[in-house]
This record gives sequence, C-alpha cells and structure tokens, in this order.
Amino acid sequence: MESFWSAVMAAPGACLPSRRVVSRIRMPNIQNYVQVLFVYRRGREAAKVIKQALSRALVPYYPVAGRLRRSRHRDDHKEVYCSDDGGGVVFIEASADRGLEDSGYYPDRLPLYDIPREQLLPSTPTEAEPHKPIFLMQVLNFSLTCDRLNSRTS
Repeated sequence: MESFWSAVMAAPGACLPSRRVVSRIRMPNIQNYVQVLFVYRRGREAAKVIKQALSRALVPYYPVAGRLRRSRHRDDHKEVYCSDDGGGVVFIEASADRGLEDSGYYPDRLPLYDIPREQLLPSTPTEAEPHKPIFLMQVLNFSLTCDRLNSRTS
C-alpha cells in the first residue's frame, strides 16, 4: 500500500503553563504506548476537524501535550513537563491509495489483515528520545473505490 503522510505538532489552543507536573510513574515497564485503532466513515475534512478539536481539548488537558522525561531530582522517577516550547501532540495526516474494503476491512471483522500495523498506526518514540511525546495521533484517509460507491437515480 502506497501512502502519503505529513507530521505536524497539534498545539493547544492557548498557552501552556511552563512547569513540571508531578508524576508517580516510577517503573519503566508501565511506560508503554497503547496503540488503538478506530475506524469511521469518512467525513468532510476529517483531519482538519479532528486537529482543531484536539487543539481545543488540549487546553484543559494540557499535560497530554507535555513531554515525558526523567526527573531532574530522582533518576528513578519520570515526570511530565509542560511548556509552550516544543509542546503539543504529534499529529500525522496520511492517505492511502486503496479503500478500506480493498484492505480486508469489513465493519464486522477486524483486524485489517492486509495492512502492516506500521502503516496504520504512528510509530512509537524510542527510549533514546530525551523528551518523549505523551500522545501521538494519526488520521489515515483511505481512497474511495468505485465498486463501492452507490448512486441513486429517479
């Protein structure tokens, strides 16, 4: 499957306070990303609408736009650091050259068998990254297939 994608930062709709948020995340085995896939029927300008809504949601939930980093006070602790400098959610907009039905997706059957997970979900940051984003989002637009379009005539 060939695709096009672009990654940008979806910043909160208002300024973030520059501070660390106390976190009780201590054990490295609980610092994993959870990959979730939601499938919706196409809407008008879906990526634009989702990005705008995300920007508004990040104002009251600003720690989600922060970065996870090792505590400067205790090496065995992690903390969430929030600031306008580099803050935001990684937002990826992608498009595929085939339709959902061509990929083996049917509403009553998951997973999408023909598509590698790496092409459906954003890649997770590595441990080498000093300030890992907490939240990544990808909107993948599948193309419409002609055999699935219905037309109504009168």
